[in-house]
Amino acid sequence: MRCATLCLALVLSMTTSAAAGPWPRGAGNVFLGPKLVQTEDWRAAEFYGEYGFTERLTLGAKLTWRDDDIRDVELFSRWHLHDLGGAHPVSVEFGTRARLSDDLLERRPRATAALHYGMGFAQPLHGGWLTVTLRGTQPPPADTLSRVIVDLDAELALRPIERGILSARVEQHFAAGEGYVTLVPGLGWEFGESATVMAQGTFDPSGDAEPGLRLGLWLDF
Repeated sequence: MRCATLCLALVLSMTTSAAAGPWPRGAGNVFLGPKLVQTEDWRAAEFYGEYGFTERLTLGAKLTWRDDDIRDVELFSRWHLHDLGGAHPVSVEFGTRARLSDDLLERRPRATAALHYGMGFAQPLHGGWLTVTLRGTQPPPADTLSRVIVDLDAELALRPIERGILSARVEQHFAAGEGYVTLVPGLGWEFGESATVMAQGTFDPSGDAEPGLRLGLWLDF
């Protein structure tokens, strides 16, 4: 019982400093996650937000601006199916994505759907979490080879000290008949109870792309 209580406390504290994913945001709670991204070919600014509409329903939006003239907007809703607020939650997500473009075809909304699984743990060290997300997105008109764009992401995070976060993420992207893998190690630090700074590197194990950088701020209130 004591271990279960510790796991629950850990999970609830984690969801106040990160995009909830499989965990419920909680009624009336807000999360904001602005991010700057640097890659070999482009730079981007991203604004991500979540709002807990009810205990089980989370609403969200993501806006992305890239300096290669790609600008996307996404709206989504996430329903938490299992183990609400616990250490092994499951949720489903449905949304729509559109590109802000002068091309009418590019502006056509595209459907998205995702399945999220999470696991929180109190040991080793100060605990951590594991998340797995499977996402499908309707391809843009220019992609005539894909019936659906598939993303499979997994992240493991540990707290070596009370306010520190070490994370390792694997992102797999399948589109236009090809697959891509990105390795994303990260380092984070919590400031108070509602703000976390997160720095992540991006690495292509095939060596086709140069390393990149992501700098994010997590705000919960």
